[in-house]
Amino acid sequence: MFYHTMMGCKSSSPLPGSVVLVLVLLLSLSATCDSFSGGGSAPSFLETGDCADFDIMEDFDIDRYTGSWYTILSIPSSYVHINSCNQYSIKRIKHRMQLNSLGFNERGNRQRQRAVLSRVKTEEGTYYETKSKGVPAVPYHIFASDYDSYACIYSCLGIIGLRAELYWVLSRNTTLQQEKIQYC
Repeated sequence: MFYHTMMGCKSSSPLPGSVVLVLVLLLSLSATCDSFSGGGSAPSFLETGDCADFDIMEDFDIDRYTGSWYTILSIPSSYVHINSCNQYSIKRIKHRMQLNSLGFNERGNRQRQRAVLSRVKTEEGTYYETKSKGVPAVPYHIFASDYDSYACIYSCLGIIGLRAELYWVLSRNTTLQQEKIQYC
């Protein structure tokens, strides 16, 4: 199941800043640990197993990826703070990207988040990870994009045989053609 996060949103000019797509993931895992220790149940997006193997797009062009993006679809999570009308502003700073996000939480209140995406090269492959103040780094895989209309994002954090997977379909506009959504 996915959220249609732009439904009911008004189109506006690009907002300054960018977004922390995966900051929410870490907050979610922190809350999950609290719920396990308190006898609660795991959130619906937490599953057993390992994360999928993804590399970023071959010949990924950081300059073409920067600019404004809107979340069209995302995996629902009770711990995701921005769950509607989410607009990202992505700006290149040397070899990294600054992400600022602005949208609304489930109560209809404006919510902002900020993070930095850095490229990581390992023996297993290359990917980006998000870093935010007081939060460990989280993988951010840009696995498909034409840079002009859509981007497909996968994030997963695995801990002790559990994984928290999140997906996003981003668009340069507040809407996106169905075939591009299905492609992601």
